[in-house]
Amino acid sequence: MKINKVIEAIQNVEDIALITHINPDGDALGSSLALMEALEIIGKTVNIYCQDPVPKGLRFLDNIHRIKPPSQTPQIYSMAIALDCSDIARMGSCSSIWNQAEHKVNIDHHKSNDLYGDINVVDGQAAATGELVFELISRAQITFKKSM
Repeated sequence: MKINKVIEAIQNVEDIALITHINPDGDALGSSLALMEALEIIGKTVNIYCQDPVPKGLRFLDNIHRIKPPSQTPQIYSMAIALDCSDIARMGSCSSIWNQAEHKVNIDHHKSNDLYGDINVVDGQAAATGELVFELISRAQITFKKSM
């Protein structure tokens, strides 16, 4: 399964950029934040990028302040993971981060996805990208710390 390939690829990199789509929604942001936390638990350096600001109604999410505009990119990443983006254009100006990364992973639930990654985890039957991120975290056997 492709998710196993993603897990293997993640094990071989240290730094990862997570990129989500323009005008982000709850699935895009929630998926990104959950994957960021999981990757940090296993010792990866992770940053999340989005071209547009977080909508007011979603600013309550834990770690939402960690989402950065592409202008705050400190480096070229070993891996970029696109979340909830059916094509590269949906990344907006974050596509430059994607294009420079050595390894590229595309995780999405849209049937119209262009399959533009080196590894594509795309399931048009999934209700949300968060469902696929949950499966990835579960298969990688990453355990979250309880929040208070």
